[in-house]
Amino acid sequence: IFLQKINGKINTNSNSVIEHLYTFPHIAKSINSAKTYILKETKENDKIIILPETQFLNFLTKRVGDNLYDSLTPMYFETFGEEKIINHFAETKPEYFILNNRNTADYGKRYICDDYGKQFCNFVKNDYKNVATFGEKQYILQVFKRKDLL
Repeated sequence: IFLQKINGKINTNSNSVIEHLYTFPHIAKSINSAKTYILKETKENDKIIILPETQFLNFLTKRVGDNLYDSLTPMYFETFGEEKIINHFAETKPEYFILNNRNTADYGKRYICDDYGKQFCNFVKNDYKNVATFGEKQYILQVFKRKDLL
């Protein structure tokens, strides 16, 4: 029964050994839609930060992320401090952020922007514009583009 539910296909479009990956259909739909958008709407040298996790999209699209904060689960905020994280991204000015509603309860808090990282999310929403949203309910990806690039 479990394997029957894991029938959402993600095409890697890469020269790697893995041609397709499978996950739940709603996750595959969100990732495939975001991947198509990124490949069509962004430049190859654009830096795209995908949080709290899902750097897999960086791999699929061959777009770079951030070398320091490649994930922002609750423990990152607790360890480094929200102000330091905000200052880092204010300095490095990535072209895009993609925020998702992945449940991070296994790290102690459930959702970025709701249960943790609220100041960080305010920074993103003040300096970036939501230009696309993919998915529904359990796996939504919101794409934010830096306002000075619009």
